[in-house]
Amino acid sequence: MKHFSKIETNRLTLTKLSPDQAGDSYVKWLQDPEVTQFLELRRLKPQNLTDIRSYINKVNADETAMLLGIFDSSNQIHIGNVKVDSIDYLNKRCVLGLFIGEKSYWSKGLACEVISGVTEYCFKVLKLNLVEAGAYASNKASIKTFLKSGYIEEARYRNYWEFNGSYDDHVVLIAYNE
Repeated sequence: MKHFSKIETNRLTLTKLSPDQAGDSYVKWLQDPEVTQFLELRRLKPQNLTDIRSYINKVNADETAMLLGIFDSSNQIHIGNVKVDSIDYLNKRCVLGLFIGEKSYWSKGLACEVISGVTEYCFKVLKLNLVEAGAYASNKASIKTFLKSGYIEEARYRNYWEFNGSYDDHVVLIAYNE
């Protein structure tokens, strides 16, 4: 997404992530099983800085995606990322995903700020009608956060994900521009 500048919430600034903003803390997040337990990238080989920067470049070159760094507005610390993907201007929809890698920022309501801010951007600026997110059913915190941010549970696919030697449902959450 070439023309994006930033989204500001009460406590956060979301800006297009550049490869030089990826550092050792980002690598650490992706190597932490607690951070990645509900991310599909946990199945990939261990990520290094070269892999991460290559990924950022790839997403930044994709006209149907935006990768935003989540930064604490008070100190500009990079605490996580949010990705708007599969932007479909014809059908006016996209897919949203995020993670907060800095664990000291967990359980502070920041994910709700991110979801609300990005969803509003998708509706008001991108003029989309629908924003979709997905979650493992066992990721209760994520589901609760999306519901609190105005999303509804639209669907549930049983035994969708192989997870910790068993199967977990996939929960589809949707926000409509109504």
